[in-house]
Amino acid sequence: MKRKTLLFALLLLKILLAFIVFRYFMGVQSSSQLTKIPFLLLFSCIGYIITQLLSYYISKEQNWWDWVYYLALLSIMITVSFATENTYPFFNWFVKVGSFLLFVPIAIDLFYLSKQLKK
Repeated sequence: MKRKTLLFALLLLKILLAFIVFRYFMGVQSSSQLTKIPFLLLFSCIGYIITQLLSYYISKEQNWWDWVYYLALLSIMITVSFATENTYPFFNWFVKVGSFLLFVPIAIDLFYLSKQLKK
C-alpha cells in the first residue's frame, strides 16, 4: 500500500509540473517566448523527468505509454532550438500539441492506479 501511495503522490506532482509547462505554452504570444524559456519552465521539465524516473523505479515496470512524454520533451527542445519569427505559427502549434502529450501518461497511470486501489 505504501508503494501505491507513493506512486499516487508522484502522479499528483507530475500533474502539477505538466500543468505548469502546458499553461506556459498555451500563453505564448511571440516567437521570443518560444525560444527564451523561463527557468521555472526548465525546472518543471527536469522535475517531470525525475518524477517519471522515480515512478519507474518504484513500480519496476515500464509501460508503452511511459515513453510518450519523450515526444513532449522533444517538441519543446525542437521548438526552442529552431523557432523563428517566420516559423512561429507552426512551432507554436507544435509545442502546444507536444506539451499536451505530457498528460497522456498521467491519465493512463491514473486509470490503472485507480483500478488497483479498488482491488
